Amino acid sequence: MRQRYKKLERTEPSPNKNVLAIHPHDFNEETKAALAQARLISEGKIPSKSFGSVEDLMKDLMSDVDD
Repeated sequence: MRQRYKKLERTEPSPNKNVLAIHPHDFNEETKAALAQARLISEGKIPSKSFGSVEDLMKDLMSDVDD
């Protein structure tokens, strides 16, 4: 029976390689803004939010609809 796929070996990414810097033009402005916001949250420069339930999350999301 013929093999229908080629098994690829798993390799570790280079620690110096920034995946997002490879094709930065592939992201639209909204995505770039979201990535920048995520970076600031991970650095502790913007406080993160947490929710006790999905309902609380949805209320927060819906309160931002007019923004």
